[in-house]
Amino acid sequence: MPPGGSLTMQPETTFFQITTLAPVHVGCDQVYEPTAFAIDDKKSELIHFDPFRFVAALSKADREKFSRICLQGTVPSLLDIYKFMRSQVGVVLDGERVAVCPGFVEHYNKTLNLAPKDVQQNLNNFSISRTASLQMTGLPYLPGSSIKGALRTAILNLRNNGKTLPPYNAREAKKMEKDLLKFSQFETDPFRLVKVSDFMPTATVPRKIVYGVDCRKWPSKKVEEKERVYQILEVIEPGVTFLGSITVITPHAKAGIKQPVTMAEISKAVQTFFGKEKSREDRELSGLGINPSAMPPCFARIGRHSGAECCTVEGRRQIRIMQGKGKPAKTQDHANTIWLAADSSKPKVMHTLRPFGWVELKPLSAPEAAIMQEQHQAICADIHTEHQRLGAEKRQQDEEFLIQREAAQEKARQEAMRQAEEERAKAGQQERWDGMTQSEKDLACIRKEDMALRLASNDAKDPMPNIWPRVATASTENQKKLAAAIMERWQAEKNWTKKQCSKKQWDKVQKVKAILGLS
Repeated sequence: MPPGGSLTMQPETTFFQITTLAPVHVGCDQVYEPTAFAIDDKKSELIHFDPFRFVAALSKADREKFSRICLQGTVPSLLDIYKFMRSQVGVVLDGERVAVCPGFVEHYNKTLNLAPKDVQQNLNNFSISRTASLQMTGLPYLPGSSIKGALRTAILNLRNNGKTLPPYNAREAKKMEKDLLKFSQFETDPFRLVKVSDFMPTATVPRKIVYGVDCRKWPSKKVEEKERVYQILEVIEPGVTFLGSITVITPHAKAGIKQPVTMAEISKAVQTFFGKEKSREDRELSGLGINPSAMPPCFARIGRHSGAECCTVEGRRQIRIMQGKGKPAKTQDHANTIWLAADSSKPKVMHTLRPFGWVELKPLSAPEAAIMQEQHQAICADIHTEHQRLGAEKRQQDEEFLIQREAAQEKARQEAMRQAEEERAKAGQQERWDGMTQSEKDLACIRKEDMALRLASNDAKDPMPNIWPRVATASTENQKKLAAAIMERWQAEKNWTKKQCSKKQWDKVQKVKAILGLS
């Protein structure tokens, strides 16, 4: 072992600019949740928003309406939630915006108008996979692991050189790698000394929601358009540049690495492998009526739907092909289908479809890399400033929301106290009512007292059917009390003088006067 105990020598670092040449989606196990986005139909954009900020920004009436919808807790009620959120686009709902393809807008609108029985199945198909993005800034980036995987596949292909022997079965992929790279354990894996950084954007990153459509390479009339499988993906659009580096460390002779990887070998492997695969794919695309795009001198393929051939070793491929329900899968050296980016889940024409994943790899000088690094830092600074502004705005909204919530809680407490007091008063009224004589109850009804209106509303509103007959049979004292109360009521109702009364009513007035000694 050399002095200091290190088994490595001076690293060789090369900065690269990666430019997307096709839609690129790098999976990250994250999706756009339907309850956290809405579609702006006019601008064809998905708006990804913070649900808490959205609720806090709603008016009191809208917040109560939204709460009632959410409390339903049924699958069909999810559509009502989506419809409500869409109604708030341009009102209070805003956030991060991502362009969407025309077919997605149509798909979204159709989903909002589904019959209740169809909601569950269609919502399950409405998942939107996000491309990898930085947690702090939200900017899409290209993970170093994705790029390193592409480089490793290229090196494996270069070293295998199309050989088919010795054979390896489908479960011996790791053994094949160890044999081709000549290592037995992690410490002696030559790719352990290849360090690929994450590649960061140097400008704003145009993204778009598109469909990934699984198309047969050799179309058959037996396969109907409706049978095509699709996925909804967020992709980085072509023309976006990223900055990163690839470092190759030369191992010491005693490190146990039998065949180290060099930068020259990486360059040769990338150009040879991906160049050949691009030619193959170009032939397949031409057969589908799609014009292949030209490529720069050095290019590779990364991300989801890069094609099974671009992720496997020529001569050793055992690509699993499903044969349909009830039939065992088979393996072969090529895929039967190709995933293409489309503006619809069921594209009517093929020439507008695009393959996924192609990128340019361009080595940079140190000054060029420094300029791009400054550009990336400037973007991050702008985003940081915007995040600070949004953070301050959110804190203010949170404070206002807390004040409103405390006020609402106090109002609810006061209302609860009022209702409790009212209930106690009602209970007291009932107790008093139950303890009253019939004449006392009749007097309360004639006078339209609150207690009578609540507990004997019919008699209080019209005492004639039930109370008037009891006047004649009441004791002299009670009879006079009832008659006096009736007189006051009829006078107030302008139903007392002869001019104001009907003949029948006037007869009753005369009887009341007789009881009171007024006739």
